[in-house]
Amino acid sequence: MGNLLSSLLPPRVHKRLNRLWTNSYWLVSTVAWVASTAAITLAAPVIFHYEKECQMFETQAQFYQQQQALLASGVAGAAAGAAGATPSV
Repeated sequence: MGNLLSSLLPPRVHKRLNRLWTNSYWLVSTVAWVASTAAITLAAPVIFHYEKECQMFETQAQFYQQQQALLASGVAGAAAGAAGATPSV
């Protein structure tokens, strides 16, 4: 097939098409390499940091719920203890 194409095209056109294909392949390869390297070096740390931050917020929410449960039981216990106590004068 390559011989058929080269026999139909003048040598000058064939040389230019070959050079265009080579340069286009080089450009696309370089752009793909730069894009993938940039994605790995720039986006990956952001994703990992986001996951770490989500875990931190979940831990804070659990801590807050535990604290609220302790305060609620402490207030209920204090109210029950205060009802039986006599006020001091």
